Amino acid sequence: MITIAAIVTSIKSRVDKSWSITFSTPELSPSQMMDLGSMNGKECVLGINLNAFTQSEEKLIDEIKVEDADMQKSPSQRLRAVIFLRWKDNSEGYNDFNLYYAYRMEKHITNEKNQLPPR
Repeated sequence: MITIAAIVTSIKSRVDKSWSITFSTPELSPSQMMDLGSMNGKECVLGINLNAFTQSEEKLIDEIKVEDADMQKSPSQRLRAVIFLRWKDNSEGYNDFNLYYAYRMEKHITNEKNQLPPR
């Protein structure tokens, strides 16, 4: 577990209904930087408290197990998240994600329908 003093400097809602939270910290030691660097891009548990955690609180936090984030989402949630990332990289002229999502889903549906045997 890493414990670092920090200040919440920004909270923003995102289009995919997730949240972006930014923290500022005092200068970090090289070991703290290495520990944080090893977590980059990985889902982890974040505990926030106005005061330092007690030993019993730290024990409870250590007992929390993080599952693979993709395994917690349904297949449709995973597909929507992938389509959102694709839209962020190349919106294909769509300014609204919901319109882009409907367009991409229609392409997927049409592709699947084309795979059906003739009736």
